[in-house]
Amino acid sequence: MIRRFACSLCITFGLLACGGSSSTSECDDGADCGGNGGEAAGGDGGEGPAEGGGGGSGGSGTPGGAAGGGSAGAASGGSGGGIGGAGGSSSTGGTGGAGGIGAAAGGTGGAMGGAGGGVFTGDPSKPWNMLFIGNSFTFNSGIADKTKNVVNQGQTTIKVNKSELSVNWYRGLYFHWNFGNNVSGGNTLQLIRSKAYTHVVLQDFMLHPTAKAEINMATGEGTYGMDVASDYGKRFIDEIKKAGQVPVVWAIWPEQDKRTDWEALILAYKKIAKDNGAVFVPASASWLLALKERPNLAFWDADKFHPSSMGGYACACVFYAVLTGKSPVGNPFISGIDADTARFLQEKAWQAYQMYGN
Repeated sequence: MIRRFACSLCITFGLLACGGSSSTSECDDGADCGGNGGEAAGGDGGEGPAEGGGGGSGGSGTPGGAAGGGSAGAASGGSGGGIGGAGGSSSTGGTGGAGGIGAAAGGTGGAMGGAGGGVFTGDPSKPWNMLFIGNSFTFNSGIADKTKNVVNQGQTTIKVNKSELSVNWYRGLYFHWNFGNNVSGGNTLQLIRSKAYTHVVLQDFMLHPTAKAEINMATGEGTYGMDVASDYGKRFIDEIKKAGQVPVVWAIWPEQDKRTDWEALILAYKKIAKDNGAVFVPASASWLLALKERPNLAFWDADKFHPSSMGGYACACVFYAVLTGKSPVGNPFISGIDADTARFLQEKAWQAYQMYGN
């Protein structure tokens, strides 16, 4: 039975977008056609063909220069199609460019490239302030503080400046949009429109993608399926983009005893992110993969619904992988978990990112 604890949350960090750059050219099959940009920026990658390959990667910046952005990927086709090519890598000191329609932050080696292209995740040279919006899945997991710690102790230049929290109970994005107030007295849309954040992280309350909505229209309480989640996910992502912030959608988990459509749930959240140009964090995919090898790991709390601290840590490692483009394996922050289990969860987080990420 679903408990009435699902707290709606808002938490803060922040990221800034690194810019793409100069001219573009046409490339067949998404070839790399961006020119180097000297001390400034690399040229943008060419646009992919109408059908076939993805958009080209941006050209590499020379020492100190920002990499070029990849242009939009093909409407349908290969790697990068529909999202955009990966941002070019910078040779030294420069940051990767944003490619096409939300293509990857390049970083060294094109950090967020990979299968299906990536989405821009922010400027690693600036402190992050992120706003997490959700419910008690976000609150109980401690995902804000755990993500802050795993990022700040990771092998990157990225630093999380702060994480703030506000909560409500048993509500998802439908509530945040139509009611908006949380128990700390804040208003979700006002927080987004304040432009105080560089990333806004969305955690909705879809547990099964084919479920029918069960919402109390007077209070906003309840769970729902793909129809409502898609509608309100798009509304929030649009608002976040208007405020110049990076939208992030993450996949939660089903109840412990109702796991038959778990992968479908992950892919449903991914579709919402991909359709609207948001960063996707396949957080609960790390649980799914880990449980195939170690079925007794305690990712759920005793109520078989909320996450345990270990479950929250596994999710934070996926956030690290997605937001930095780097493996969390070997990260010294292990959140009180024994070293062997923590490393195993880090490995599964990286695998989840590679299998299900943007």
